[in-house]
Amino acid sequence: MRPTLLGMCSKTGRALLPSTSGRASAADRLLAMSGLTRPKFMAAFRRKNLLPGKEWDRRRARRSARRIKLRGDVVVLGKSVWAALGLPDAAFFSTVESGDATFVLVPHPSGRCCLYNDAVARRATGRLLRRLATFPASCRKL
Repeated sequence: MRPTLLGMCSKTGRALLPSTSGRASAADRLLAMSGLTRPKFMAAFRRKNLLPGKEWDRRRARRSARRIKLRGDVVVLGKSVWAALGLPDAAFFSTVESGDATFVLVPHPSGRCCLYNDAVARRATGRLLRRLATFPASCRKL
């Protein structure tokens, strides 16, 4: 089973799809951090958003999280998505097993997230993505 990248919502309506227009998106930032080729990135991960459309709404996200079926390794992009899933407070790069899924929290890869200004955070996310692309089900071994 391919690991899942779980984001918030999308301005384009497509979940975590690297841009072809040259405009940097969250998916482009993840792709760059991973060091994977675009085809390898696309093949390695299932990509989902909690909400369709462009606007984030915590209440709608919580309702959506109750309906979504997640299994295997899930890379949760940001604390807002983590909270919507009802997962306990945790530091970035923490893992939590719940039901059939193992969740790992990474900072949201939006252009507004300053945490990725730190090279250590970029490298940690890149290592995680490369490991999951190469060895699915490796979140349990973090």
